[in-house]
Amino acid sequence: MTGKRRPSKGMSCPLPRTFALLGLCVFWGCAWLVMQWKTLQFSPARPPSPDAEDVPGPVPEKAVKPPKSIKTNPSRGHPSRGHQVHPGAHKSQVASCPQRPRRKEKWGEVVKEDMKIIKSSATAVQSCHRLGDALVYELRFLEAHKKEGFAYELLLPDYVVADEAGAGLERRSTLQLLAATGKGLQPLGPAHSSQEQVAKGDGSFGHWREPMERGFEHTASRLRFSTPGNVPLKELTRLVAVVFPMVPAMGFVEVVHKPDKKAKDYDPTKRRRRKELHRELFFEAFPRVGAQPHLADRPEETKPGVSYLWRTSHHDEFHLELKPNEVYEKRMPYAFAEYFGSFEHSGAVLFPPPPTYQYYENKVALTHLFQKSNVLMPETWVFSSLADAMAHRDQVRLPVVLKDPYGYSSIGLLQAETIGELMEAFNTFFAKAKVGVEVLVQRKVKALKEARVTYVDGRPFHGYWRIRQSLKSASAASTRGGFQDFNFPLEPLSDFVASFAQRTGIPVGGVDLIWKDSPDVQAELQLFTVDSSGHFHPLGPAHSAHSFIAEHGDGAYSHWRPGITNSTYGKAMLLFSTPRNVAIKKLSLAAVVYPMLPPMGWIEFNQGKKVNHEELFREMFLQSFAAAGVSRPHLIEQADEAIPGTRYLWRVGGNSEFQLPLADGELYEKRLPYQIAEWYAEFERKGGILYPPPHTYIYYQNKVGLARLFNERKVKIPPTWVFESLSEAEAELENIKFPVVIKDPYGFSSMHLLQAADKEEFLQNCQLYFEKALPGVEAIVQSKVVAMREARVTYIEGRPFHGYWRIRQSLKSASAASNLGGYQDFDFPLSEIAPYVAEFANLTGIPVGGVDFIWEEEKANVTVVPYTLEVSPTSDINPPAPTSWTKTYSEFKHTKGYRRAYLDVRRSWTDLMTLAVIDKYRQERKNLFVDIDNVVAKSMERVRRWKGSKKAYLASEVMQDEVVEGAVEALRRLQARYFIRFLTARGSYEDPFNVTQTWLDSKGFEYDELIVVHGPESKVAHLTSETILVDDFTTSHEKEEPATNQKFMDQLSAAGLPFVKFPLGGRWDDIMEKLLPSG
Repeated sequence: MTGKRRPSKGMSCPLPRTFALLGLCVFWGCAWLVMQWKTLQFSPARPPSPDAEDVPGPVPEKAVKPPKSIKTNPSRGHPSRGHQVHPGAHKSQVASCPQRPRRKEKWGEVVKEDMKIIKSSATAVQSCHRLGDALVYELRFLEAHKKEGFAYELLLPDYVVADEAGAGLERRSTLQLLAATGKGLQPLGPAHSSQEQVAKGDGSFGHWREPMERGFEHTASRLRFSTPGNVPLKELTRLVAVVFPMVPAMGFVEVVHKPDKKAKDYDPTKRRRRKELHRELFFEAFPRVGAQPHLADRPEETKPGVSYLWRTSHHDEFHLELKPNEVYEKRMPYAFAEYFGSFEHSGAVLFPPPPTYQYYENKVALTHLFQKSNVLMPETWVFSSLADAMAHRDQVRLPVVLKDPYGYSSIGLLQAETIGELMEAFNTFFAKAKVGVEVLVQRKVKALKEARVTYVDGRPFHGYWRIRQSLKSASAASTRGGFQDFNFPLEPLSDFVASFAQRTGIPVGGVDLIWKDSPDVQAELQLFTVDSSGHFHPLGPAHSAHSFIAEHGDGAYSHWRPGITNSTYGKAMLLFSTPRNVAIKKLSLAAVVYPMLPPMGWIEFNQGKKVNHEELFREMFLQSFAAAGVSRPHLIEQADEAIPGTRYLWRVGGNSEFQLPLADGELYEKRLPYQIAEWYAEFERKGGILYPPPHTYIYYQNKVGLARLFNERKVKIPPTWVFESLSEAEAELENIKFPVVIKDPYGFSSMHLLQAADKEEFLQNCQLYFEKALPGVEAIVQSKVVAMREARVTYIEGRPFHGYWRIRQSLKSASAASNLGGYQDFDFPLSEIAPYVAEFANLTGIPVGGVDFIWEEEKANVTVVPYTLEVSPTSDINPPAPTSWTKTYSEFKHTKGYRRAYLDVRRSWTDLMTLAVIDKYRQERKNLFVDIDNVVAKSMERVRRWKGSKKAYLASEVMQDEVVEGAVEALRRLQARYFIRFLTARGSYEDPFNVTQTWLDSKGFEYDELIVVHGPESKVAHLTSETILVDDFTTSHEKEEPATNQKFMDQLSAAGLPFVKFPLGGRWDDIMEKLLPSG
């Protein structure tokens, strides 16, 4: 939890968040239970709580002290606001806190070993009682830990409704704190104070918990407080917390089912892992939010307006009576949804919503849901029988995984990489499957890692990597020999998980996610010869291998650029051959491209000093825009000018280049990164899409923020301390690991660095630092990694494109920066460090930046995880010095050739930034390649009219073609899901490109690209395993019975290239279900 909280207009406690918090407690309990199972040492029962001491004061003691006749429980629950007061009782009558609920006798019990663990939770409360609707806790305040300044911190698991970062959650806690020092109980405050405020003391406090997205192990409720007048903690005589729970009436629904213990598949150990465990954990959680639950196990027992939690599964937990011919596995999820839905007939509300259970172990329904909700998923087919599967096997794009739609734990998975293996797998599956069970066939995503993320109310709280044994493995499940890695970046994934939950309507769940190891985005440049009449004739095939172009020629060509990690100055290249290998001087060539770009623009910050940084990058971006095909970038200065959906690039820095008014007492260097992030975020609130993401700028020249980020995301860094004053540094002296470097957290270019080899030098230099530092500026102290070399790597979208070694003058140097006499070595292994850079960008959520790495070894091995020193989203990029250069890099900066090199490397950066935006846009939709003849144009009538003669292909005849019914409208609908790219083998037509383009435009087609090739086989060069081709696959149209081009279809199937066969003479409605499944 950071010390800064956004201001809130008031407390918000919406019902789903209450459910989410309670569910989180239960999930946390489950995880804790697993961790503690083998190692727990049971502690003796707690001693009875002593009565609170009477201390006279301004607050009446009897109002906060339980009478001695009432026994209190120090760790148990608290009544909800629906607690009954006996008739005639006064509103503020003192009562005991309720005990955790007890199960009904007929409900199954949890094994004793587990119950001991569940009930052995810690407490920070000495005693608890109820006063009216308020809950009053006597705290064990002497157990609090000293924190920064005057702050103390106490874990508070007894009441977990605490403040949390996030919209509507910043003021969630209703906790009030009162302290006694011998003068009676006095209220402390202000409440909801930031950690910085609490450190200043005088009674300020905050009751908070880390955001759920940080993971279950970090989200315990905490009370951070200071004492009145900053008196020592031991001078307090009492510390009392008062809360008003403000919770809805709540309850728990149990399904009562006694298993058949004589059944062959009965397993008593399953009982300890399932429904009963969660019920008892919920019983622990209810008191911690101040709820007294109503218990029900029949629909007629639920009460209107009461919010009930529940949790069950199959595996001997739910009895299901089947009708004739029903399959248990298929019926089960719907039975769950219907049965628990019946508990809502009374007006009760269940969480999670019962309808979501229709997707429990039901991959058929999930497939339909994901398609309907436009969730990106591997291409999937569902076949109802062996005959159905065999009849449609040619539609399946290999390789694939075959799944039981109602199975779990990856049991029974099959794989297929060839048609033969697919047919064999179909036979194997249906030979073992129950009658009526479908087979789910899913395109295999080739990646070693997949993720399992558990979320509550759309917010992730637990996640881990599931790692396959090899790329040949069908699954990463542990039952398949998979491994787990719990070093998982939950927070960067939180926005996607929230969107997923909202789109699917499943607020609570565990979702499996997988990413392709590399994007599949191809540039499309077409090459034509131009005859004397100005007609275009296509060359090809495109994307040919360089060796093929050299050995065979005949028009083959390739348009490419070196990989981003292979060349800092990579430029687009065109390697081509001539048709029939004629002399090039006899040809006239034209290149045609469809940019396939989103609307793009540039944001100028026009209020700071002109220091010639932003202006340089703006002019380079304008050059890059033109080179990428952006004809009219939208240039703006204010957020109100942003056009929704437009991708805006921007680049700004400090040194007063970015400058906005400061509030009284604010320091420019400390406020700068947050001002930049907030300013540019306004453009996104208006609908613009900015790159790089504005929120990453909170780490610009902000080493305090970086230290917290690296610790949260478990990035490997040297031991680091942040001190706000000399006294803090002195207090921590014994824990410092020397030697150290002392840094200005908001400095740059290694300016004002100090070092210390021992305690004495450390105290001297810390005193010197704070004497010169501006008020409010902290000191960063970091253990020095003693090595001559460190690396500076600049990356874009997690891919490194520039790197060099920074070499110290000596091991005594504080830094390898050029202004400290450092040298540079540009012989750097970018490709070897690329995997870790991608992991670093993913861990930190910073997709663009310059990062400094260092290794302890004398000869650094860049494949070993390094120490990270810092990262900046606007890192400067040093061009390489000539190989003959022997002086310092600082001296090279003053040579004649430096400025040209300086500008060239930055222009490469703006090109790659522009390409990153385009690549991200092109991956948002799939690519649909569409044939022209007999698919969108009624060409067969023209060919038959002229009996296949050359006249059939004249421009005047082609322009008379009619449109296939529904083609224009269908492709317009498909644009929401696909890039529409016409791909036609019209090489023998008169002026094929210009005539086809003119015809398409005249008929009102909307499309992203038109590609013209010589023959059907040349289409293959433009297809990938992630594209779909719509083609009629027919030839000889001049004949009464056209021929089917089976050879071409077999070629596509063998290569794993998906296609949809358009029925000759048919309509687009005939195939729309295959392209836009209705679900």
